[in-house]
Parts: sequence; structure tokens; C-alpha cells
Amino acid sequence: MAEKKELLVGRQYRYYVHPKNKDTNDALAVHFEESGDRVCSDEKKRFLFETRDHNLIAYIQRSRREMNLKFLVFVQEGRGKIYPWPFDAAHPRKKPKPRKKAA
Repeated sequence: MAEKKELLVGRQYRYYVHPKNKDTNDALAVHFEESGDRVCSDEKKRFLFETRDHNLIAYIQRSRREMNLKFLVFVQEGRGKIYPWPFDAAHPRKKPKPRKKAA
């Protein structure tokens, strides 16, 4: 178990955000230092903002609706390929359990 924990701690992740419009690009440029064109796993070249800060990705994800941001999130482990990351994927809701009627 300790070996598995060490492997998880040692992984290096980079997060990328691809703005879908000019307004989103302008809003995100304030938060990111590095940016540029990168080739993703689907062989498409995209302009991506880069960060290693997962909290920054979580922040812009939470702010998406109120700031009307439109973007895609990608992730890269180590020096691997850049893959789409369904950070905002909807989670299926559990159906509520039926309540027992009081006798």
C-alpha cells in the first residue's frame, strides 16, 4: 500500500485550459502565466493556458456560469499526451430511496 501511495505522490500533472471564445480568453489570461499552441491526443493543435495548480482549475470551473466562461480542460501526466479531462462532467444523480409510510 505504501508503494502505491508513493507512486501517486510522485506523479506530475499539468492542467490546460482551451478558451472557446475571445471573452473567455481575456478573462483567463489574467490567471495563467504560460500559454501556447500544443498538440493534443486527438492530434489537433490548440491554444492552451497551462498550470500545475489544480485549485486554479477548480476555481475557474466553479466560476464558469457566473462569468459566462466557455472552455475545455485538458490534463497531462508527466511527459505524456495531453488528454481531454472531463472536469465538469455531470455526475448521474442517485434516485432517492422511497420513504416508508408510517403505520
